[in-house]
Amino acid sequence: EFNDVLVLIFDCCVLVFFFFFFFKQKTAYEIYQCDWSSDVCSSDLLNQDTYTDDTIFEDFEYVLKHVKGLAITNSDKIGTIGFCMGGRHAYIAAARYSDIKATVSYYGFPTRGTDSADTPIDLVSEFKGPVLGIFGEIDPMIPMDDVNMFKKVLLAGSADNKIEVYENVGHGFLNPDSPRHVPDVAATSWLKTLEHFRKFLLSS
Repeated sequence: EFNDVLVLIFDCCVLVFFFFFFFKQKTAYEIYQCDWSSDVCSSDLLNQDTYTDDTIFEDFEYVLKHVKGLAITNSDKIGTIGFCMGGRHAYIAAARYSDIKATVSYYGFPTRGTDSADTPIDLVSEFKGPVLGIFGEIDPMIPMDDVNMFKKVLLAGSADNKIEVYENVGHGFLNPDSPRHVPDVAATSWLKTLEHFRKFLLSS
């Protein structure tokens, strides 16, 4: 799992945004230019106090505009994926941007927000493409009651939306650097992720 808004060329010709949060003071371009062999870069960029939805979407829109201008980009095949708070941002992006044709969110917070305009469960009717939400059953930060409420709303929104809940795993199970990593569940969930993007991006 990464810590920025990055772009990956996925499966021949599909562009998928990796949506993550990076507590930072600098723009995406400045991060790109940074010398990561020096600790100065990371210490300068990591600043939780300056992180807001506005700053992350400012970067996202910059990257989206750039990607759409690339000769290799098929603008009908752009998707997003996010983890943790980045998973929440992936949900919000699915509601805000018609360019996003498919979304995957790993343990993104479905009921967290300041109001209905930035709370995923309240935005389901505005999702522009199919959404796959992936959760751990024993995630201490996302109660199953929240997941079940979100699932009910999400599935009612579209037959193409889907929720996957994995038993006996918590938050961050996909991250190989985390003590919470569960390799077999990570592998299974990643296959579901690839299947989602192939179905709604490659086949469309």
